[in-house]
Amino acid sequence: MAIEWDEEKIAGFREKLRQAKALPTLPGIVSKLTQMVEDPSVSADRIGHVIAKDQILSAKLLKLVNSAFYGFPGRISTVSSAVILLGFNVVRSLVLSASIFEAMEKTVVGLWEHSLGCAAIANVI
Repeated sequence: MAIEWDEEKIAGFREKLRQAKALPTLPGIVSKLTQMVEDPSVSADRIGHVIAKDQILSAKLLKLVNSAFYGFPGRISTVSSAVILLGFNVVRSLVLSASIFEAMEKTVVGLWEHSLGCAAIANVI
């Protein structure tokens, strides 16, 4: 049975993708990349291949390299090219920020759940 995609369904799907702000990276990729960018013998191409395994991290990297901040004249479409153009320091910062935000998100959710529980108990008291 084929799924029929009309323009309304496609627009709804795109909107849901835009609303998904914090998709997690694959487990282990961040720690592997952190080790790789610290190793001076690792090539940008190898780092690009590891990043390319994670769609979320790849999308963040390509979004960053194609941003107006860097102002490259053409569109950068490969992860390896993005790693070469941005350099290891920027890639390291992106990887670290991804890991920090993932850890913080779990903490924030736990804090929110705790606060909600306290509010419910306070309401009962």
